[in-house]
Amino acid sequence: MPVINFKTSLMKRQKKRLWPFLVCFALIAMGVFFMLTRKKPETANEKARQICRQLVSDLQSDTLNLQKVIFSATKLIDKNDSLILITEDTTGIFDSKNLKQLVAENHYSKKFYASKKAITTISYNLQLKQFAKTKLSGYITDYQNSIDSLNALQDIQAIDLNADVKGFYQKYFAATNTNQNMDAITSNTKNIVHVTADDIADLNAQASLLQDFNGQLILHSQKAKRKAVVLMDYVKKEFHL
Repeated sequence: MPVINFKTSLMKRQKKRLWPFLVCFALIAMGVFFMLTRKKPETANEKARQICRQLVSDLQSDTLNLQKVIFSATKLIDKNDSLILITEDTTGIFDSKNLKQLVAENHYSKKFYASKKAITTISYNLQLKQFAKTKLSGYITDYQNSIDSLNALQDIQAIDLNADVKGFYQKYFAATNTNQNMDAITSNTKNIVHVTADDIADLNAQASLLQDFNGQLILHSQKAKRKAVVLMDYVKKEFHL
């Protein structure tokens, strides 16, 4: 009579029962691994697109603000014309109140600040192949260079305005506090005092220089705006936005 090994028989039956579960577990594990490996490039692509959408939004805001700079500088040129005209009067007779108002209106400087959130994010993520294989970095550099040139020009403008226009106001309209802003000076100063024909001639020359300067501001702002539009169009095309 054959001897039956119950232990061996039990193990075989258990293996037969466990086998379908093992196969199922292996299939699930392979599926999860496959999904995870496929998800990485999709996540990187979406991350790049999200950053680029923010960049487009930033550039739209920048172009709007640059247009405001252009509009303001254009208005200032008109104010410069009026100031130049009144200071070209060689008779020495002029409207003190009108001169005061024109000088105050010519003291205007609003610096443009570019939106840097997306550009900064891109600079920290250039290792992404979605950015590394494009010309995005070059377009951003061109745009930033145009902004740097505009900001440098605006810094010089602010210095000249304070030295020439505000300086004239404080000296000849008897401002009591040289640290006052122009609004305070305009409301608290008296009529012009102790001004000579040479002083008016100097103001005329300064107004002419400011007019040229505002013309340069317009040109630099227009250039920066064009660079922003070129960058925005490239991003939209390259990343299918």
